[in-house]
Amino acid sequence: MKKFLFNQILPPLIFFLVHLWFKTLRIEIMNPEIEREVFRQGRPHVLTCWHQHLGMFFYHFRGWKELTILISPSTDGDLAARMCKWMGYHVVRGSSYKQPTASTRTLIRALKKNLTVGIMADGSRGPRHVAQMGTLYLSRLTGTPYSACSWDARWKIQFKSWDRFMLPLPFSRCRIAYSPFRDLPRKADNALLETHRGELEAELKRLAQEVSFR
Repeated sequence: MKKFLFNQILPPLIFFLVHLWFKTLRIEIMNPEIEREVFRQGRPHVLTCWHQHLGMFFYHFRGWKELTILISPSTDGDLAARMCKWMGYHVVRGSSYKQPTASTRTLIRALKKNLTVGIMADGSRGPRHVAQMGTLYLSRLTGTPYSACSWDARWKIQFKSWDRFMLPLPFSRCRIAYSPFRDLPRKADNALLETHRGELEAELKRLAQEVSFR
């Protein structure tokens, strides 16, 4: 009975509550011309953001069936995977921490099927606001561009977790901004990868300032 409630009842209930909560938000897109490119059908790419922005990421892109999300194969991941499917995403199970090679192959296959991959720039364990190589490896291996996004809310809760997870309060004003698409040559060496990694980290921090209400 407990498993049935956890797997079948809880996901749609959470989805309904999240939808009601986030529906009250007043969202301003800072650069709609780039968002149109992000959503453009048939243009696979890697979309990334900080882990603390995961809540708005999941809600704002709901119904985007071309977006592929990597979810842990753990028991906790079962609930997250069902939530993602209720949100309309394409879900693949794997661990970027315990099985990085297998997970990378899975995401590469998704990009080659013209799907977009969404990953967290600072990974699932941090360090916070330090861009990791995952986005750039996928971009280089598949020849697909990458883009970053960020958001902020005038009224929000910020948790004391490692990522300082952000949750907008009901009826808050929110801003979302994107970076332009960037390409990474398939023959990029480690030095160029590190250059792009540093630039991606700086771009995410710049976007955070652009959308900030402070």
